[in-house]
Amino acid sequence: MEFRQPNIEEMVIYLNEKHPDTLAQLRAQFPDYAEIMRQTPVLGETGTNKEELRIRATFCLKAIEAVLKDSDVRLNELKNRLKLSANLVLTTKIIAAVSSAGVVATLIAKFVTATYITGSLSFIANIISIIVSSRNKLIVSKKEITTVYVDIQNFKSKLESYQSDLAFFVNTTFSVPGIIKIVNNSNLTIFKLKNEIALI
Repeated sequence: MEFRQPNIEEMVIYLNEKHPDTLAQLRAQFPDYAEIMRQTPVLGETGTNKEELRIRATFCLKAIEAVLKDSDVRLNELKNRLKLSANLVLTTKIIAAVSSAGVVATLIAKFVTATYITGSLSFIANIISIIVSSRNKLIVSKKEITTVYVDIQNFKSKLESYQSDLAFFVNTTFSVPGIIKIVNNSNLTIFKLKNEIALI
């Protein structure tokens, strides 16, 4: 049965940029196939070479493993940033509310100096809240950090599923169509994930 080898270009680029040691190890492990692991596009030949397909699948599994680790790090960074932002917004809103109530109370009691102080606190708290909200938008894409977090989480879930399915196809049934589809999908998902992470 003839088939076209799946594309691993984005995985090669990712490993070359982020994990060159892993890429070097794979090239050393499979010297006869080192050519397919270079950064310029190497389109898969149409043919029946199942060994090359197995190497591409192994390469894909290593790339997914590296990407998943990197995604966990990024997700933790985003989670911490979101927690900090949420705490700052809550704190500034509480200060603004208390200060606003203080302004009303001091106006009723005719404490002019206290009115200026509480009014200033309210103003500063509102400014801080605006700054925190604007920092939650990514300058490059105008995307909310929460949206990027969810997107990365979704791409990560897809890759975990591909990793599990690919390991099954390679180690158990060696389904050529299944392997080709998963490797191609993984390559595309890594490209999308890499672009999403670059927004941070």
